[in-house]
Amino acid sequence: MIVWSKTGVIDLQQDANKGQPVKDGDYILSISYNEELTDLQDGTSDGERRWHEKPKFKLINQLSDNEIALSKLNIAGKKIGIDNNIRVYSGLRLPAPKGKENQQITLKSAGDSKPLWVDFSGSLSIEGDLSIEKSLIVEGETELKQNLQIINKSENADGNTLILGNTNASNLRLGYEQNYSWIQSHGSKPLAINPLGNNVGIGTDNPNAKLEVNGDLKIAKNIDILTTLTY
Repeated sequence: MIVWSKTGVIDLQQDANKGQPVKDGDYILSISYNEELTDLQDGTSDGERRWHEKPKFKLINQLSDNEIALSKLNIAGKKIGIDNNIRVYSGLRLPAPKGKENQQITLKSAGDSKPLWVDFSGSLSIEGDLSIEKSLIVEGETELKQNLQIINKSENADGNTLILGNTNASNLRLGYEQNYSWIQSHGSKPLAINPLGNNVGIGTDNPNAKLEVNGDLKIAKNIDILTTLTY
């Protein structure tokens, strides 16, 4: 049973099914790569050997992390239905050093669902600027060891320059307008400052009370005093 493509011929029985007859049903035709070291040259160390990657085709029901979907096949007798909608159109894998294979980086395109997909485990180091024109979604912990600067358009307190939390629930937003900066709670929830304790200072960096204001205080409405007033 052979599938002919622009890139060549794939024998489903010999190349993709370990020489076993292919039964009728739905399959994913996948490709993965086996890494093989070149022969060790005289006077070179093991770390100077290069990798050869040889393609390996499989007929499977579910993809693993190391496999790339080429097509979905429906096999019925001598007829093969081919669905290329799940095809990964392009990809690049950067192998990791020996012993750290689980930290390799994969760049690939998975069609409309994931036009550009970066998959890696471990640490990623970037020397220089990182420019992001649209959204950045990070799943997991993120550590920044230097400055983070966010530049956006001038917005009021309904803006989205920096949002902490889901926008359909309680969330905190920070941003700036042309004439002031702001911090605003959203989701119809209050903003708690130091709910676990510690003092708050306005105009001072060493407050000695729950709230210490170094400067004039202007109040447009009433003040409710629930304890003794000392002045």
